[in-house]
Amino acid sequence: MPRDPEAKKEYNRKWRKENPEALKEYYQTNKERFRKHNQKNRNRASEYIQEAKKGKSCCKCGYDKHHAALEFHHIDPSTKVLEVAAMVRTYGLEKIKEEIDKCILICSNCHRILHHEERQAKKKST
Repeated sequence: MPRDPEAKKEYNRKWRKENPEALKEYYQTNKERFRKHNQKNRNRASEYIQEAKKGKSCCKCGYDKHHAALEFHHIDPSTKVLEVAAMVRTYGLEKIKEEIDKCILICSNCHRILHHEERQAKKKST
């Protein structure tokens, strides 16, 4: 097995492609272990997202009564990979942190208004 990380990834991709039955058997044998591991990672990511909101306020109106009403808004939509909350199921914590860095924190109401205004401006420009 290669030591170089990129060569190792390529080796693993090739092995998976050439051994689909062995891979399927491996996942079936270890299904419960993978399920627990994935659930632990999702919980950790969700907790990180909630902690990132606590003690903060809306950048637009200053709302700070409850962190559950705060949302991440991408400053530049062209750099958006996915909604931060949706990343919990499929992305690791590092990718989620990178995505949060591209956002501002705003309350639900301001977020809806902002997207409405963006859609209206887009309609006028076409």
